[in-house]
Amino acid sequence: MRIEPYKSVGELLFSDSRQTIRKKLNVRFEAGVKSFGKISERYDYFIDLGLTVFYDKNDGVNAFDFFEGDIFFHDINLLKTPFNKLIQLFTDLDLDVVISYAEITSYKYGIGFYTTDDVNDPMAMPIRVFIFKNGYYDILL
Repeated sequence: MRIEPYKSVGELLFSDSRQTIRKKLNVRFEAGVKSFGKISERYDYFIDLGLTVFYDKNDGVNAFDFFEGDIFFHDINLLKTPFNKLIQLFTDLDLDVVISYAEITSYKYGIGFYTTDDVNDPMAMPIRVFIFKNGYYDILL
């Protein structure tokens, strides 16, 4: 699936409703609520796809969190590219990319990555790619 920043991931649109996402994916899921302090978000975890979709209070899509699959940005398969190469790519594309020890976040493109590997290992891989809607992190900034 190809990322179109702030618009879509493949056929999954940020303008889709929760029911539309469920119909498009048409696989089993577990619904739940994730809380972070005073912030709560509803989600559907699509077990067989390695995908969690987070929703706002009106069941609009907030973010897609992929743990598996072929997710492409600039013709690069993000979950199959070493973490250090993702750092290089996003520092070249986004002068304001935020990099912490095991995380990369590009607000310009609405994409974040996480790894549990030692980031100094050149073969460290991302364990997830998080694609979020415009303004998603504004409440935290």
